[in-house]
Amino acid sequence: MKPSFLFFLFAVYSATPLTAQTVQAGFGVAINNTFFHKGDSRYINENTGGAISPGFGAFGKLFFRLSESWAIRTGAGVHLKKYRCVTENLEFPGVDGHFNFDVKFTCVEIPLVISYKTAKQKPYKFEYSAGVVSSLYIPSSMASGYEMTGNVPPSIGIYSTYQAWKTTYSPDLYVSVSLLKMDDMERRQEFSISYQYGLMPTSEFRYVAFMANDVVTKVFPTKLAPTLSSFMLTYTYYPRWLSFAPLGESEKN
Repeated sequence: MKPSFLFFLFAVYSATPLTAQTVQAGFGVAINNTFFHKGDSRYINENTGGAISPGFGAFGKLFFRLSESWAIRTGAGVHLKKYRCVTENLEFPGVDGHFNFDVKFTCVEIPLVISYKTAKQKPYKFEYSAGVVSSLYIPSSMASGYEMTGNVPPSIGIYSTYQAWKTTYSPDLYVSVSLLKMDDMERRQEFSISYQYGLMPTSEFRYVAFMANDVVTKVFPTKLAPTLSSFMLTYTYYPRWLSFAPLGESEKN
């Protein structure tokens, strides 16, 4: 994140009246589903698709309230994410099925997000957020396989030809909608749905899927270095003892 942008956020926070500078922290859990996009990959588009790939995680949030409507959020989270690449439309006589290649990641994420909610005093509010998530994608495991029906050929399989196994960084674009349960001006519980889109490719993997009989041979070489996006559902709890008043004011009860 550029220092000038951080300085701008600090200046905005410092210039806000002290009565609006409440700091709140919370922690929560998440479930996600990750999709891959081509990025730096190379494969045959007509033969390649994705599949549902659920994951989960935990995180902490830190809010700096600028006013009754606006806030800046940061924090940190660790999420387990997975994408599945499916090789299908095989066009092999008498056979129906697909190959699959799965890669799992441990993702360390630090968001910098600005949020808006209405200033009306209501027990439940919607909040809208947008920003950037600094993400480290750490590959943790890979697996491959196939599912075939029909006249399955005697020679069939999938083998890896290259594995990078390196941590990659991506600034991910982020948007979310949240339902807040409020206690006066403080948040207590939060349910959110968010979408996160990675701008940089993840670690590179290459493999070849093949199938052959006495008449037909099919080979599907694939290089994967995709960008990733995720839908995420989260629940966050904000305990009273993690609400702090600005310097010079008493701590909220």
